[in-house]
Amino acid sequence: MGVFISWSGKNTKSYMVAEALRRWLEQVVQGCNPWVSTQDIDAGERWGTELFTQLDNHNVGIICVTKENQAEPWLNFEAGALAKQLKGDKPNESRVCPLLIEMTTSDVTGPLKLLQMAVLEKDGMFQVLQMVNQYAIPTPLNPEVLKKVFEKWWPDLQSELQQMEVPDQPHKTSRDPEAMLEEILNLVRSIDKATNPTILVEDFGKPITWGELGELTKRGVWGSGRLALNSWAESLKVKLMAEVAKSHPQLSKTLGSGLPEFADETLILQFAVYRDTGFEFLTKPHNLDVLKKAADVLGFRVKLVQGATSFDL
Repeated sequence: MGVFISWSGKNTKSYMVAEALRRWLEQVVQGCNPWVSTQDIDAGERWGTELFTQLDNHNVGIICVTKENQAEPWLNFEAGALAKQLKGDKPNESRVCPLLIEMTTSDVTGPLKLLQMAVLEKDGMFQVLQMVNQYAIPTPLNPEVLKKVFEKWWPDLQSELQQMEVPDQPHKTSRDPEAMLEEILNLVRSIDKATNPTILVEDFGKPITWGELGELTKRGVWGSGRLALNSWAESLKVKLMAEVAKSHPQLSKTLGSGLPEFADETLILQFAVYRDTGFEFLTKPHNLDVLKKAADVLGFRVKLVQGATSFDL
């Protein structure tokens, strides 16, 4: 059991808060075993092995989000991995919390909005602490005791946050969207290999049919049940985003808001109804043509869904 703390950007506010949070949690909730990677997420090398090794040992995920890093592909990809791996046992129960640093919930854009967020201030941190207390230690503290412990230790964290000085950051050159998506695709493959070490789709040396994939899943050769289909759906989504980015980067970025599923030999992207996910933009006739051409190039069917509305490509 324990707490997985995610961050992005070496020597940034995200990293400094993650380290401060690790030290603070160790004192406040004994036995919660907070873990922070010593490597920058941008390096990407730890995804296939280190990430999933740590996920096996932790029950709660905290994502340190700033205005500067909320759109970083690695942070969002890791948030998605955490959300899937640390999904609660009950409906709408989440063990993953984006912690908003010097921003409010209205400032958040993209997939992070789908998660239950907390602002880095007193009430928000108590919300985070309640989650840690409930899921990250074998014997949770009594609510009254937890409140007293929080009131005792919160000033220490508050003081450290107020004294933080972030070093000047070197100017970051913008990266080509296609290159970023290709890198994410490589990370998806490394995750597939880490979670399904026996065989990877690419290991066949040739394309496989949907029927062959189903048989492999039933036999337990490539993953198992829903996990295998989820991994496959995520891989197909990233491939689609990479193909679309070649001609329409903005359209590719908007596709990222869709939650992927795989059913009936089709990649299904589900878009939330209660907020703007760009679904109307995606489903404009010209944009649907772009998406259909990309799906045809890749050789699989795609379905876009928002509530009762759906489009088959």
